[in-house]
Amino acid sequence: MSFLEKLFHNNKANPYYVKLRKCLKEKHIEKDIATAYFLFGIPHSENNLELIKKAIAENKLDELRQNISYNVQVDNIELYLIEYTNNDKYIIILLDPYEIYTREDILEIIPVSNTDFKKELIYS
Repeated sequence: MSFLEKLFHNNKANPYYVKLRKCLKEKHIEKDIATAYFLFGIPHSENNLELIKKAIAENKLDELRQNISYNVQVDNIELYLIEYTNNDKYIIILLDPYEIYTREDILEIIPVSNTDFKKELIYS
Protein backbone atom coordinates (compact mmCIF):
# COMPACT_ATOMS: atom_id res chain seq x y z
CA MET A 1 0.00 0.00 0.00
CA SER A 2 1.41 3.37 -0.97
CA PHE A 3 1.91 6.24 1.44
CA LEU A 4 -1.22 8.07 0.19
CA GLU A 5 -3.35 4.94 0.38
CA LYS A 6 -2.22 4.40 3.97
CA LEU A 7 -2.94 8.02 4.80
CA PHE A 8 -6.49 8.03 3.44
CA HIS A 9 -7.49 4.41 4.02
CA ASN A 10 -9.57 4.26 7.20
CA ASN A 11 -9.44 0.75 8.63
CA LYS A 12 -10.83 1.65 12.06
CA ALA A 13 -13.51 -0.73 13.26
CA ASN A 14 -16.77 0.69 14.53
CA PRO A 15 -16.58 0.99 18.37
CA TYR A 16 -19.99 -0.69 18.77
CA TYR A 17 -18.72 -3.63 16.72
CA VAL A 18 -15.47 -3.83 18.70
CA LYS A 19 -17.46 -4.02 21.95
CA LEU A 20 -19.87 -6.62 20.57
CA ARG A 21 -17.12 -8.78 19.06
CA LYS A 22 -15.18 -8.75 22.34
CA CYS A 23 -18.24 -9.96 24.28
CA LEU A 24 -18.94 -12.69 21.72
CA LYS A 25 -15.34 -13.91 21.94
CA GLU A 26 -15.49 -14.00 25.75
CA LYS A 27 -18.59 -16.23 25.48
CA HIS A 28 -16.81 -18.42 22.88
CA ILE A 29 -19.33 -17.56 20.17
CA GLU A 30 -17.03 -17.65 17.16
CA LYS A 31 -19.33 -17.96 14.13
CA ASP A 32 -18.70 -16.09 10.89
CA ILE A 33 -20.58 -12.79 11.06
CA ALA A 34 -21.82 -11.50 7.70
CA THR A 35 -23.32 -8.26 9.01
CA ALA A 36 -23.85 -6.63 12.39
CA TYR A 37 -26.13 -3.76 13.34
CA PHE A 38 -26.55 -1.56 16.39
CA LEU A 39 -30.25 -1.16 17.14
CA PHE A 40 -30.50 1.06 20.23
CA GLY A 41 -29.91 1.25 23.96
CA ILE A 42 -32.10 1.92 26.98
CA PRO A 43 -31.43 2.16 30.73
CA HIS A 44 -30.85 -1.21 32.38
CA SER A 45 -33.57 -2.61 34.64
CA GLU A 46 -35.33 -5.94 34.93
CA ASN A 47 -38.53 -4.24 33.77
CA ASN A 48 -36.84 -2.81 30.67
CA LEU A 49 -35.30 -6.20 29.90
CA GLU A 50 -38.76 -7.75 29.95
CA LEU A 51 -40.09 -4.91 27.77
CA ILE A 52 -37.35 -5.66 25.23
CA LYS A 53 -38.18 -9.37 25.13
CA LYS A 54 -41.86 -8.57 24.68
CA ALA A 55 -41.11 -6.03 21.93
CA ILE A 56 -38.98 -8.60 20.07
CA ALA A 57 -41.73 -11.22 20.33
CA GLU A 58 -44.37 -8.75 19.13
CA ASN A 59 -42.12 -7.10 16.51
CA LYS A 60 -42.41 -3.69 18.20
CA LEU A 61 -38.75 -2.73 18.73
CA ASP A 62 -39.10 0.59 16.88
CA GLU A 63 -42.01 1.53 19.12
CA LEU A 64 -40.03 0.66 22.26
CA ARG A 65 -37.04 2.70 21.07
CA GLN A 66 -39.25 5.77 20.62
CA ASN A 67 -40.72 5.45 24.12
CA ILE A 68 -37.56 4.96 26.23
CA SER A 69 -34.52 7.23 25.93
CA TYR A 70 -30.87 6.19 26.16
CA ASN A 71 -29.09 7.64 29.21
CA VAL A 72 -25.28 7.62 29.24
CA GLN A 73 -25.16 8.28 32.99
CA VAL A 74 -26.57 4.87 34.00
CA ASP A 75 -26.05 1.21 33.13
CA ASN A 76 -27.65 0.52 29.76
CA ILE A 77 -28.97 -2.39 27.76
CA GLU A 78 -27.78 -2.27 24.15
CA LEU A 79 -29.36 -4.26 21.36
CA TYR A 80 -27.48 -5.60 18.36
CA LEU A 81 -28.60 -7.62 15.38
CA ILE A 82 -26.16 -10.17 13.98
CA GLU A 83 -26.62 -11.95 10.67
CA TYR A 84 -24.30 -14.92 10.21
CA THR A 85 -23.02 -16.23 6.88
CA ASN A 86 -25.45 -19.18 7.16
CA ASN A 87 -28.36 -16.63 7.32
CA ASP A 88 -29.10 -17.22 11.02
CA LYS A 89 -30.15 -13.95 12.69
CA TYR A 90 -29.94 -13.09 16.39
CA ILE A 91 -30.59 -10.11 18.59
CA ILE A 92 -27.85 -9.77 21.17
CA ILE A 93 -28.89 -8.05 24.40
CA LEU A 94 -25.76 -6.61 25.96
CA LEU A 95 -25.27 -4.94 29.34
CA ASP A 96 -23.16 -1.79 28.97
CA PRO A 97 -22.25 -0.63 32.49
CA TYR A 98 -21.80 3.04 33.33
CA GLU A 99 -18.63 2.30 35.31
CA ILE A 100 -15.62 2.41 32.99
CA TYR A 101 -13.80 -0.46 34.68
CA THR A 102 -16.78 -2.83 34.62
CA ARG A 103 -16.99 -5.22 31.66
CA GLU A 104 -19.81 -5.41 29.19
CA ASP A 105 -21.71 -8.70 29.25
CA ILE A 106 -24.18 -10.53 27.04
CA LEU A 107 -27.48 -10.86 28.88
CA GLU A 108 -29.35 -12.82 26.24
CA ILE A 109 -29.21 -14.03 22.65
CA ILE A 110 -32.56 -14.29 20.88
CA PRO A 111 -33.03 -15.88 17.44
CA VAL A 112 -35.18 -13.77 15.09
CA SER A 113 -36.59 -14.13 11.61
CA ASN A 114 -38.12 -10.68 11.15
CA THR A 115 -35.56 -7.87 10.97
CA ASP A 116 -37.88 -5.14 9.75
CA PHE A 117 -36.85 -2.42 12.20
CA LYS A 118 -34.51 0.54 12.26
CA LYS A 119 -30.84 -0.42 12.53
CA GLU A 120 -27.39 1.06 12.01
CA LEU A 121 -24.82 -1.02 10.13
CA ILE A 122 -21.65 -1.45 12.19
CA TYR A 123 -19.98 -4.32 10.31
CA SER A 124 -20.22 -5.86 6.87
